[in-house]
Amino acid sequence: MPHVVLTEGYDSGNDRISLAATVNGTADSLNNYTFDADQRLTDETQQGQSGGNGVAPKQITFGFNPLGQFTSIARYDFVGVGPMVDIATGAYSYDTATRLTGLAYTGNGGSVPIAGSAWAQPDANHRCWDGSSATADAPQVP
Repeated sequence: MPHVVLTEGYDSGNDRISLAATVNGTADSLNNYTFDADQRLTDETQQGQSGGNGVAPKQITFGFNPLGQFTSIARYDFVGVGPMVDIATGAYSYDTATRLTGLAYTGNGGSVPIAGSAWAQPDANHRCWDGSSATADAPQVP
């Protein structure tokens, strides 16, 4: 069983801003977290530590609308300075009642469609997905 030591760092708002792992005495991953003024996680990176085990760099960014709902979650296999092209980005859409109505995944800067889903709410008691697959009690949306 490996011996793992985790070292955490926190900011003045008590948000965890770093998490470093050491495995069997060897430096391993280092995660860094960035928060906005509303203490929402906006950026997470992971990479190896100097002189430690090899860890593939990766980053996730989170976008929010003024109501605090996700607008995007983008995943990258790169951390650093330079042009970043996403592996996958989820774009969220909402109706005027702030209900989730769509989630579309793309890659390569939006040029490659991956998958998508759409929801409709025909009335207050039912929610449908994609218009072709619905929850057990929800009628399908034409």
